[in-house]
Amino acid sequence: MRFEWVTLDDGRSGLEVARLDTGDATPPVTSLYLDHEPRTRPRDYLAVASALAFGQYIGEVFGPPSGMSERVSAAIQQFLRPRSIRPIHVRGGSDDPVFGERSLRAVSVVDPLRDTVRTDERRDVFAIHLLRMDLFTGSVLSRDALWVATNTDLVGAGSPLSALHAETAVAMLLAADLGAGSVQLSCRVGTSELTRLSALVGAVGLGVVVTG
Repeated sequence: MRFEWVTLDDGRSGLEVARLDTGDATPPVTSLYLDHEPRTRPRDYLAVASALAFGQYIGEVFGPPSGMSERVSAAIQQFLRPRSIRPIHVRGGSDDPVFGERSLRAVSVVDPLRDTVRTDERRDVFAIHLLRMDLFTGSVLSRDALWVATNTDLVGAGSPLSALHAETAVAMLLAADLGAGSVQLSCRVGTSELTRLSALVGAVGLGVVVTG
């Protein structure tokens, strides 16, 4: 499975499956879109986001939009085990660090009409509120939060774990622009999955904060 970054005429942008290879399953949705295009998109962040959003459908070949470092290639192969993945476009060392002090928390908004606009008292926490793209368009950015229309509800529709991976993929797409140093995950995920995600996210230098 090979990916590309696309920007549509209406301003929508994101990851798109550019080609299916032998052994790939066809995802029910072949794109992860946002109504907020990140200006800074490090290649390794895009690679990790691609593996999170569509990894369960990859059969053998994995080609992210802009290539990836050897470190991230190894982390993605480990994340997708027991399948044997053949990464392509592996290009030397890691990207220069672009992360900062913020901790990102991506949350799907179930009922936007009841979700009031509020901010977090902690300056080091940034919330990404994911709004359904079939109901909302555009984005609103505040000092410590972003409300953005996205189709993560479709990408992650298969299971709670798929939903978590889709939400974390969005956090990865926005992490560099938002000055993130870590992403937040619930302890309800389970120890083994937290270990898997920590290793994958850690390959680009981001930490994982476990919340209750």
